[in-house]
Amino acid sequence: MPQKGKPFTVRGISLGAGVTVELLDRRQRLLNDLDTKFVSMQDRDSLITGLDRFSDKAYSMLTSERARQAFDISKESPSFAAQFGSDPFEQSCLLAIRLIESGVRFVSLSIGGWDNHTDIFNNLSKKLLPKLDGEVPSLLDHKQEFQTETGRPITLVRDGDVIPQLLG
Repeated sequence: MPQKGKPFTVRGISLGAGVTVELLDRRQRLLNDLDTKFVSMQDRDSLITGLDRFSDKAYSMLTSERARQAFDISKESPSFAAQFGSDPFEQSCLLAIRLIESGVRFVSLSIGGWDNHTDIFNNLSKKLLPKLDGEVPSLLDHKQEFQTETGRPITLVRDGDVIPQLLG
């Protein structure tokens, strides 16, 4: 979960404790050397080729300075970050904006669960809806600003259907 003022890490695509880009590069070179030595011993079928492409993309993400910067919400200006609260959902909204600005084409946010079979009124009125009321306007305001600056439209989708654009 994103935490205010701290870089966000993504399990599986963030470098672990003690692992540097240099160490990862050394491991990648070793893997490439092994692949070169053993390529003649295997059939180059589509499964192996697909796994190699997947591995190359994962390596690119792990070593990408651009990706690390996009996930580092502590780099956001304090005045802009102040528009967002400090709980995980609010910080996820800030992270979503950073990801979109860095070129990510699809971002999904989760506020937790909407399964409210018990105490639905209190769960919605005191927990879930106030968070949405506080953060969604900030996202939409920034959406309009981003579209104006870049000329790239951002489309909102719900259940596979495009939501009519409310702002521009």
